[in-house]
Amino acid sequence: PFRPGFWTLGLGHVAWLYLVLGLALVCYGLQVYLERSRVGYQLAGVREDEDAAEALGIATRRRKVQAVVVSAALTSMGGSLWAQYVGFVDPSHVFSIDLSVRFALNSIIGGMGTALGPFLGSLLITSLETYLRATFSGIQAGFTGIYLIIYGVVLILIVRFAPEGVTGIAARWRTRRDRAHA
Repeated sequence: PFRPGFWTLGLGHVAWLYLVLGLALVCYGLQVYLERSRVGYQLAGVREDEDAAEALGIATRRRKVQAVVVSAALTSMGGSLWAQYVGFVDPSHVFSIDLSVRFALNSIIGGMGTALGPFLGSLLITSLETYLRATFSGIQAGFTGIYLIIYGVVLILIVRFAPEGVTGIAARWRTRRDRAHA
């Protein structure tokens, strides 16, 4: 018989929350490390101008492979936890364009290139999606896809008026506030 426990990953909702928060903290810590370390600066150099980075002595191919390996490892951990939590994997959902667009949207809205940006973007988009689905979905409402339209509008507004995302807006607001108090 199936017995819930750590080794079977038959955990309760609170335990899953802690497990996912632990993985999120690992991801955040890794991102902060990459922002401030020599490796992070080298990756930024490769991203901005690969030829210049190569001329400065950075092993660009090695750094790109390392970035892909770290990204794949984190993605596989998240996907494995999600599959175990849900209990099955449906290829039409996992390999859908919607999921890929949503990941990109989370980062763009939150602020790409920052440690906090993707987390803020995920929080905002997930909260907005939950609210919109609860408010506008249903047979009587007739607005089953309204959240997709609102995502598009939010994406256009962010790209047009705040290309650095929510974290950039917060940084500008903080700078203005500090100047006003100085």
